[in-house]
Amino acid sequence: MKNRSPAAMRISEIRYRRLFETARDGILIGDAETGDIIDVNPFLIELLGVSLEQLLGKKVWEIGTFRDVFASQEKFAELQSVGYVRYDDLPLESASGRKVQVEFVSNVYLEDNHKVIQCNIRDVTERKCAEAASRESEGRYRAFFEASADGIVIADHETRLFRYANRAMHRMLGYAEGELLALGVVDIHPKEALETIEASLTAQAGGAEAVETDLPCLRKDGTIFPADITASALTVDGRKCHVAMFRDVTEKLRLKGELLQSQKIESVGRLAGGVAHDFNNILTAINGYTSLVLEGLPGDDHKRADLSEVLAAGERGARLTKQLLAFSRKQILDPQNLDMNAAIGATVNMLKRLIGDEVKLETHLAAQPCLVMVDAGQLDQVILNLAINARDAMLKGGTLTFETGIVDPDEEFWARHPDLPRGPLVCLGALDTGCGMTSEVKSHLFEPFFTTKEKGKGTGLGLSTVYGIVKQSGGALEVESAPNRGTTFRIFLPRVDALLPARHRVEGIVRRGSETVLLVDDDDSIRRVVERVLVLQGYTVLTAASGPEALAVLERHGRPVDLLLTDVVMRGMSGRELARTIAVKDMARRTLFISGYTDDAIVAHGVLEAGLSFMYKPFLPDTLLQKLREVLDSPADKAKA
Repeated sequence: MKNRSPAAMRISEIRYRRLFETARDGILIGDAETGDIIDVNPFLIELLGVSLEQLLGKKVWEIGTFRDVFASQEKFAELQSVGYVRYDDLPLESASGRKVQVEFVSNVYLEDNHKVIQCNIRDVTERKCAEAASRESEGRYRAFFEASADGIVIADHETRLFRYANRAMHRMLGYAEGELLALGVVDIHPKEALETIEASLTAQAGGAEAVETDLPCLRKDGTIFPADITASALTVDGRKCHVAMFRDVTEKLRLKGELLQSQKIESVGRLAGGVAHDFNNILTAINGYTSLVLEGLPGDDHKRADLSEVLAAGERGARLTKQLLAFSRKQILDPQNLDMNAAIGATVNMLKRLIGDEVKLETHLAAQPCLVMVDAGQLDQVILNLAINARDAMLKGGTLTFETGIVDPDEEFWARHPDLPRGPLVCLGALDTGCGMTSEVKSHLFEPFFTTKEKGKGTGLGLSTVYGIVKQSGGALEVESAPNRGTTFRIFLPRVDALLPARHRVEGIVRRGSETVLLVDDDDSIRRVVERVLVLQGYTVLTAASGPEALAVLERHGRPVDLLLTDVVMRGMSGRELARTIAVKDMARRTLFISGYTDDAIVAHGVLEAGLSFMYKPFLPDTLLQKLREVLDSPADKAKA
């Protein structure tokens, strides 16, 4: 340095001045002894919004802009002794009031044997704003990450280890917070799923987004659950990673399974109802003609025994079709207000005989009345079928418990049974200590003709009948069971507030008739047997195979008939449409509907429309004559069209 020529020193000074003048950082030179400002570069003048004259010759602590650095002469003295000061985040205010953030570095050094101060001031306002925005953005993403109901993990591409995992992911997998960070992808899936996982990770590394549905995941306790997973690749801290969102779909798949099962049962129910309708027509003819032949035989005729067997078989067939109709929810119900406790109490003795001595029967009934609106006969059928099912599950003995109660279900229950009306429910439980059942058996439990019993030990219609009756009565049914752990059926029905007096039907005496009846049925055998029964009883009978034919018969008859006896479900014009058309013409004083299958024409939610008269097929001649006489002898508004 001492050997440099004056020319070289001038060149160096020019370079320094050029740097000083053009620097994009503020530079202030001051006297380290006195604190006088010696020089300030243009950038600092512009940053502070003052002129050079306003700064030169002033003491640094007199400049308000630097009050945080040189608050006083004493503070300046500290800089003199230390020789260095640095501020990474110093707020300054310009003459116009604009606030800026700066990095401030000040050094004391010798120049021509005289101490000077050089202050370098860098405007970092934009950088600080960007950093603040980045922190805010990161905070938002962190809040989303942690608040998400779905599990979220970030895994390193090379190591497959987790770098991040949110709280939901820890809860989903049963780990304490932070435990997942010591694990990796292979630790949260069963072995059979790892091949699929690896293929997905490879595809993501190539830029694809992966969506895996119902993928098995492994909890800390070893249990497996299905999850929908959406994943893609990203870079975190300079490393290639994978981010994945996990959604537990256990409940979704359960509800989907229940919906499919419900749809399957609904489809089978429609089929069963249709079969029952056709079968009931056949049984009506078989039982009707058999009864007529029996009545015509002497009491000592050996053929009577054979025909009685035919009639008994027909009645068994009728019971079978009744069960099919119960399952398909195509029965006509006679709902009454009754106490579930009383219904259970009334059947106890019969149930004890039914289940035998090997099975102990217990009842745990609620202290308060459990009032429901149901068909009393159908409720008895439900109780009976549940008892038979329990008995057959306890071949070596056990305990069957019927219990009742009033419950206020939680939201999870209502989500499972959205069709139930909100409010208190009466619960009937049937608990057995039998063999229980597998999930596979449970999935088919209410299907007609499904049975696990050996051949000849059951029709497979008992529980499907229970299902149909409960559903048609506006209730819901739940089952809990596992192999060797028994089975619990719970039936839920809306609670009603008051008990109405029971209705008692007075049986009339069947007598002969002289009225005119228009009989309409599209089944030839039904028309023939019913016509014969009515004619033998003294009635005048007009017959037709369809609605249009019936209208033509009436037109030829030329005067009203005393009774329209018509099937409900017929091709073309239905029985209800025919009855209304005839009512408009005032050509039938009363109407009696008959059918082996009900539809919405005369029934709303399983209850016969008020003012209508109806009789199920199959029926015996005496039953038909009794009902016919009842309708003819009752007010006309009890048998309207």
